[in-house]
Amino acid sequence: MRLPRAGGGGDLDQNTTLYIDLYVCLELLHLRYPEYIAQTNCEERSLYQLYISLKGLKESEVMERAQREAEIERDIQRATQDGYRH
Repeated sequence: MRLPRAGGGGDLDQNTTLYIDLYVCLELLHLRYPEYIAQTNCEERSLYQLYISLKGLKESEVMERAQREAEIERDIQRATQDGYRH
């Protein structure tokens, strides 16, 4: 499952507070939105939003790092293969 990402955007973007609130209540807590709003206060919702955003940023960083390392590995393999041909 894809987590919301941090940052700014439009009303339907994956990083709005409403999207993150809905993600937490529906996907994580399995509550209807009105129940979630009734059971949580603003501070708790903000904490959830910050946590989900941070988790999304960390996952993005891990993916980017893995892609960079894979590219470096491919470059090294190409360089060594080209070196053997000369």
